[in-house]
This record gives sequence, C-alpha cells and structure tokens, in this order.
Amino acid sequence: MHGIIKFPGNPWPEGHPLKDFRLGVLLHGSRGDIPAKATLDLRFRSEDYCPPDHFEKMLAVSEAQREETSNWESISSWLNYGAAYATSIASHEDMVIADEETGFDIECLNDFARVIDPIPETISDDDNNYEIPAFHSHILSWDDMADHHMHIKRNPKSGLYDIYWKGKCGRSDIGNYRYQHEFELEVSDVPFGGYSGHKLSWQKQAKVSLEERDLELRSLLKSLVNNPGKMQFKTGHFPGRDQLLPD
Repeated sequence: MHGIIKFPGNPWPEGHPLKDFRLGVLLHGSRGDIPAKATLDLRFRSEDYCPPDHFEKMLAVSEAQREETSNWESISSWLNYGAAYATSIASHEDMVIADEETGFDIECLNDFARVIDPIPETISDDDNNYEIPAFHSHILSWDDMADHHMHIKRNPKSGLYDIYWKGKCGRSDIGNYRYQHEFELEVSDVPFGGYSGHKLSWQKQAKVSLEERDLELRSLLKSLVNNPGKMQFKTGHFPGRDQLLPD
C-alpha cells in the first residue's frame, strides 16, 4: 500500500504519507423490519504530521512562521494533533452497497464512483438529517468531513485497488455548517480487506465460541454476497468485527 493525503493550505504542501488504509465490506444482519445489508468499510490513518526526518526542517522554521494567523496554517497546531484518521459510520445510508435482494459482487468495486455525504445547498440549525456524518474523523481535533467524491479502481494484473478520494473538512463548531477546507487522498496497491460482521455485541461475542462466530458470519456472507470465493475466518480487531479474509 502506498498513499498520501493532502490538506491544501496547511504547512505541508507535499502532503502526509498514509500509515494504513482499509477497503472492505461490512455485513449487517437483519433487525426487526430492517433487512440485512452490506456497507462499504473504509478506514485510513496518516503518518504523524511531522515524521522524524522532518524534525530538523521544522526547527529551522522561524517562530513567526510557526504561529500563522489560523490553526490551519500553523505548524504548532498540526503538531499538537499528531495525525489524521477516519472511519466509516456503519449505519450511514450513503455507505450501503447491497442488500439481500441485489447481493454484493466484488466486481462492483472496479471503477466504483460515488459521492458520499454531499453538502446540501442550504443548511440550517434545524436540519437534523445532516447531524451524523458518514465518517468519524480526526484532523485538527475533531474536524468533520463531508462531500466525499470517491473513485475506486481495480488493477487487473495485481488484483489490488487504486483509490482517489477528495472532499471537504473543517466543521467543528455546533451550528457552523461551513466546511472551510479540503482534503485530497490518493492510495494505490490496496488489497481487498474482506468481509466483517456487524452483528455480535461485545457481550455476546465473549460468550460465543469461535466456531459459532465463524458459522454465523459465513451464514451472513451467504445471504448477502454473490460468489464470495474461499474465505478464512479471523477474529476481529474491534468488538463484534470478526472477519472473513480471502484465502
């Protein structure tokens, strides 16, 4: 995996390398009247804003240059917050890519393009439908992200994915619906991260054997995924997020 994320106007015009990037699919079992569905599972984390090989360069910057007029332009502000990361919200409707009727097919991720969480032309403080973003994110403190323009393309030779993703960020105050800044992310050679289950709570997971969890996840896979191929079970890094990975 090779990638970079840029925040135009911040102290690093060349951008920040990505430490990790996940492209996967999250499977949701049916709940009451809500049918089972599959959602896009995306996560990334950048390297530290100021990696060790940049430290001497930063020391050479004058004090005046370190304290620009805005947090976005200030080196010290960025260094205070370490790195950028984002994780897709499991329940966000814009992330839905299949249900029990259509079924998910891995081929849909080749030349996949979508606008996620677009910014409405007019927003007021009474717009409850715009309070939950598609991603949990951290850029400078808890800045939000929106208006994601995403393009995913599969390399036919390697079977890996290249992703171009740009959007808006910067809303952090209640009632402030202005996304003052932009981001641009490019990443290549990303493997498909497999399927994760979003069904077992932490309490239930602790009481269920690995064999039962494997069986439950494979049952969910069968109901939602077309031609899944051979998959190996792996316990998840997050509670309730067991995974089936390609062999």
